[in-house]
Amino acid sequence: MTAAKKKERNRQRLVDATLQALAQYGYADASISKIIEIADLSRGMVHLHFENKNALLAAAAKQASEEYYAGFEDWLKDTPADPQARLDAIVDYDLSPNVLNEKNICTWYELRGAARTSPTIGQFTGTRDAQLENIYAEIFGVMTADPDLIQDAVYGTISLSEGIWIDFMLNPSDFDHAAAKRVIFKFLCGLFPKLQG
Repeated sequence: MTAAKKKERNRQRLVDATLQALAQYGYADASISKIIEIADLSRGMVHLHFENKNALLAAAAKQASEEYYAGFEDWLKDTPADPQARLDAIVDYDLSPNVLNEKNICTWYELRGAARTSPTIGQFTGTRDAQLENIYAEIFGVMTADPDLIQDAVYGTISLSEGIWIDFMLNPSDFDHAAAKRVIFKFLCGLFPKLQG
């Protein structure tokens, strides 16, 4: 293995270990010591690749965001363009076990807690993500020309999804995926009666 590949591999191990430590220990207890133990690397590796712990957390947040959207694009690639099919697919993805699982949700909310005091982390973990807002706005724009209705639908759908993620995080053992999807579509059908719940 070349030195450059080894360096990149070690950097990736640190990022992966950070995500694991966040899920396992939480932000407050995800120390550099625990991260390097999980990564099976020396403390010097952290300083070689990252300026500080915040930079390492930002890299982990960026990776989590990129993984979410890569999965999202893959999930939607064969979905028909009509609004009903697109919304069904988006909601199904957001509630799928690939996304809505204890490890992912704990990691996301630990990063979001850190984002409160770190704009660098916040740029990858915000609930008002422009990429997701644009996807929803494009779908709702096919259904109405009313900009206020589009904005309300975007904001309401994302807010409901966030609330559902929190409910899952706090109550994973009795979470009902079908009920969660039904709630989102009841809201959307109230705004767009032609949709099917």
